[in-house]
Amino acid sequence: MSPACQVCQGPALVFCTQDAAYLCNTCDISCHSNVLSQRHTRTRICELCHCKPSEVFCKNDSAFLCGECNVAAHNNPLAARHTIVPAADAMGSAAAASVPD
Repeated sequence: MSPACQVCQGPALVFCTQDAAYLCNTCDISCHSNVLSQRHTRTRICELCHCKPSEVFCKNDSAFLCGECNVAAHNNPLAARHTIVPAADAMGSAAAASVPD
């Protein structure tokens, strides 16, 4: 189960590093609508454990994963060949941090 949004208590989809806050898409957009907060680094929540901020993005699986789940998911010779990039790079701009519910 994913953590609750720290603003509205709905299911969180992103984690804001600077605010140390889990947020749903709607609250993420609302909280990061000004010029200064748009610079905050946000990342998706891990798509396997649904409880930690993601650290990487697997391009082959199209999945945001925390460090532990990345190791577990790619602990075989075939999956070890997947293309893994930092989650922040996969998120792109601050606007891309907003994901559909």
